[in-house]
Amino acid sequence: MGTNPACSCWLSGVLAVSLAALPRPALAEGGSPAPSAAPQARPAPAPYFVYLRYGHHSPEYAFVAYSFGRPGVIAGIVADAEAKYDEVLAGAGLNFYTPGGNGASFYALGSRATDSWYLELYATPAVTSGPRSRSRSLAAP
Repeated sequence: MGTNPACSCWLSGVLAVSLAALPRPALAEGGSPAPSAAPQARPAPAPYFVYLRYGHHSPEYAFVAYSFGRPGVIAGIVADAEAKYDEVLAGAGLNFYTPGGNGASFYALGSRATDSWYLELYATPAVTSGPRSRSRSLAAP
């Protein structure tokens, strides 16, 4: 499979930046994990996500997002070497979630594809019940 070198570079860059942005545990002297002052019942969810997909006969995807509470930003790249198609996306949106995890995110992303520019609208509803959670992304180009 001949991968576009520019897209492979983008995918590697997105992964490296994403991994560098992950929170690190506090360390005590000597590099061992710092003891917790009080046990926490459940840690708060991370305000970001990283989504990577590599497929032999399908496009490669890399998306990263960060939430500032209600507002959030997202960026991504899609590379399909077999179809000679590349796409770079970036945008912003709003999150509407209850403390229990139910709600939805709405994002608008500008996309620069191999053959055009366009706007994509994403909605991601989520329903949480106890330890189980369901969500689905809906897109409209």
